[in-house]
Amino acid sequence: MSCADRRPPRAAAPRAAAPPTAAPLALALLLGLSACARGRALSGGLATAELRPGLDPGPAQAALVEASADTDPGVRGLALAALIRIDPAPGGGAFGPRAAFDPSPWVQRQAIEALAARGAEPESQRMLLGMAGRPELGPYVACAAALRAPGSDALNALIDANLSKAPVWAKGPCGLAALHHGRPEAAATTAAALQQGELPLELGFLRDLAAEDARVLQPALEAALPLVEPEISAPLAALLLGWGSKPAEAALRAMLDDSDRMVRIGAIDELGPCPGPEATALLQRTAEGAPGPERSFAELHLAARGLGHSAALLEAAADPEDRERRARALAALGGALAAPEPDRRLQRAAPALLTAGLQDEDDRVQLAALRALRRAAQPALRAAVTARMSEEDSAGRVRAEAALTLLHLEAAAR
Repeated sequence: MSCADRRPPRAAAPRAAAPPTAAPLALALLLGLSACARGRALSGGLATAELRPGLDPGPAQAALVEASADTDPGVRGLALAALIRIDPAPGGGAFGPRAAFDPSPWVQRQAIEALAARGAEPESQRMLLGMAGRPELGPYVACAAALRAPGSDALNALIDANLSKAPVWAKGPCGLAALHHGRPEAAATTAAALQQGELPLELGFLRDLAAEDARVLQPALEAALPLVEPEISAPLAALLLGWGSKPAEAALRAMLDDSDRMVRIGAIDELGPCPGPEATALLQRTAEGAPGPERSFAELHLAARGLGHSAALLEAAADPEDRERRARALAALGGALAAPEPDRRLQRAAPALLTAGLQDEDDRVQLAALRALRRAAQPALRAAVTARMSEEDSAGRVRAEAALTLLHLEAAAR
C-alpha cells in the first residue's frame, strides 16, 4: 500500500490550471511544463524573445483572433495570452477582460501571467487585483493573481481571506502569495499544509515556487515528497533538486530505476530543463546505462544542454518510424541552438531539420519545430511558418502556435 493510500479520504483537489490539452508525462519537455522552468513563460512557450505591447503582429493577428474563440481552452488561452501581451491598449484591450472572465481556470491563469508581463501598467495591475478578489475563481487562480498584483493593504486582506477559507490542499498558493508580499508569518501555516503532502495538482504552483525561490518551504516540501499524488512527485522532486535537495536527488534516482517505464521517462523529462550538476549527472547516468528509449531521451536532453550527443539528435530527428523521437529531437534542437556555444554541426543542419518538422504529417512534430523556433530564431524560416499557419488542414493548436512563433520571430528581429 502506498503512502497516498494510507492518507485519510478527502475531496479530490481540482486541477485548476492543468492544461486542457495536456499530453502524457513523456511529452513534458515539448509542452514546457517542467517545474524546473524558471520564470512564468507563456503557456507552451519556452520562448526567449519578449512579446511587448505595440509589437506589430502582421499576419499573425487574424490567426490569433480566430484561435481566441476556439472551443479548446488550451488553444484559446494561448491565443488570448499572446494578444494581451502585444495589444497597445491598457490591460490588453478587449482581450484582457475576455481572458479574465473566461469560464476556464486554465485560460484565467494565462490571463494572469500575460497581464503580469505588462509590468507596472496601472490597468493591468488593477485587473490583477480584481482577479485576486473574485471569490468565484477559487484559491488557485485568485492567489496566482495576488502573487503578481502590486502590494497593498487591500491585497493583503484579500490574501488573508483566501488563505483562511481555502481547504488544506489549496493553502499553498495563497501562502506563497503572502510570503511574496512580505508576510513571513504565513510560512508556518503554509508549511504545515504542504508537509502533509497537501499540494495542489497544478504545475503552475510548482513553477511559482521555483520562480519565487521559496526555500523557506524546502523542509516542508521534502517531507511531502513521499506523500504527494503521483502526478506531481517527479515535478516536485525536480523543483527541490534545483535547490540542491539530497532527498529529492535520491527520489529521482529511484524513479529512474522504477519498474514502470512511464515513471522512468517522466523523471528523465523533469530532469531535462533542470539546471545544476546534479541533474546533469543523473541524465548522464541514464544515457550511459539505461535501456531503449530512456537512453535516447536522456541523450536528447543532454544535447539540449549543449553537452554533446549531436549525432544522437540528428539520428532521432530523421527517424521515419518514431514520431515521438522526431518531436523530442526537434525540442532538443531548440535548446542546443540556444546554448552559449551551439554545436556547429547542429547549426548547419537546423534549417533543414526545422523545415522538415514544419512539414511533418504529425501535429506533435510540427509543434516541436515551432517551439524550437521560438527558442532559437531562424528568420529564414518565416515563410515556412507562415505557410503552416495558413494551412487550412493544420490543427487549430498548430495554427495558433505558428502565429505565436511569427510574433516571436518579429520580436527577435527588433
